[in-house]
Amino acid sequence: SSDVCSSDLRASRLAILMLMVACAGCAVQGATYQPVPLPSAKSTLYLYRPYRFIGVGVSPSVNCGDYSSALGPGGFHRFTIDPGTLHCDAHSEVTTSIDIDVKPGQTYYIEESLSIGWLQPRVHLDLKTPEEAAAEIQECKEQ
Repeated sequence: SSDVCSSDLRASRLAILMLMVACAGCAVQGATYQPVPLPSAKSTLYLYRPYRFIGVGVSPSVNCGDYSSALGPGGFHRFTIDPGTLHCDAHSEVTTSIDIDVKPGQTYYIEESLSIGWLQPRVHLDLKTPEEAAAEIQECKEQ
């Protein structure tokens, strides 16, 4: 009986270790975040997804105006955008969207996060201030 328990424990530990190794390879590889100078007539949008365990195996598509991006966990993408109203959305079990009144020469940050859904992870988009985004985007890699 104790041999069966220790065998089950070893199998469980091995399964957990294999899962950890597999997930370690899921993080985005690329250049770390560095702010870039902006053209005065344009604006910059950073879409970023901090690394979290939920949804580690999925990269849902996020649409922002004419741009689309499917970020992996720990990734970010930089868009140079024109002033005006920018509509961003993502579709999963629920649709999430955000509208931004883009001003020239400004930088905007949208955090993409995932939560547990019934059939698939649910995507959330949140507009962040530069101060709110600073710590999280520093951990992300360009995708």
